[in-house]
Amino acid sequence: MQEDNPKSFLSWLSRPEAIIGLCAVVVSVIAVFVAAYEALIQREWQRAAVWPYVQLSRSFYYTQDDVPPEQRKWTLTLNAENAGVGPAQVRDFRVTVDGKPQHTWREAIQTMLGNKDDIQYGESTINGMIIPAGKSVQMFQYVNRPNAEQIYKEMERLDFSACFCSVFNECWWTSYRSSATAEPTEKCQKNADSFEE
Repeated sequence: MQEDNPKSFLSWLSRPEAIIGLCAVVVSVIAVFVAAYEALIQREWQRAAVWPYVQLSRSFYYTQDDVPPEQRKWTLTLNAENAGVGPAQVRDFRVTVDGKPQHTWREAIQTMLGNKDDIQYGESTINGMIIPAGKSVQMFQYVNRPNAEQIYKEMERLDFSACFCSVFNECWWTSYRSSATAEPTEKCQKNADSFEE
């Protein structure tokens, strides 16, 4: 059995073809790592280029300013806006009053007012909707109704939240109460608490 001779290895290493071969191996390994790193950066850039960000908000204002207060028309709207740079697919939406799930805007407003009077309002669903970047949806509108000011005063009891995803199937939860942040979530899934309108 022949033992490895350090001198023969050093003499082999000093040959030009051995040096060229070792350099080729080192360059190949570096190239693989650089390619993997570039692919990772490219993937992150693609995700950032289509990142959605849904913000939920409310507006409450007079429709006329040049008339006495008792003749002014109150307008209350609840809105969802995609302030991100990519489309947002809203896969789940929820509304609560005092932390309890509400399934329609009518149910939510009746709970806030403490009565079962019929409520007339305008609404647009965002459940299952794709909101393009820079676009907004007026989910709820209550105009020129006697209870508008009372509803506005009860707004602290109301919260609404949306679970939305990007084209890369990355998902987040956002809510009216914490509209400054969107929390990542594994997926959006409807359940018994989900909004129906």
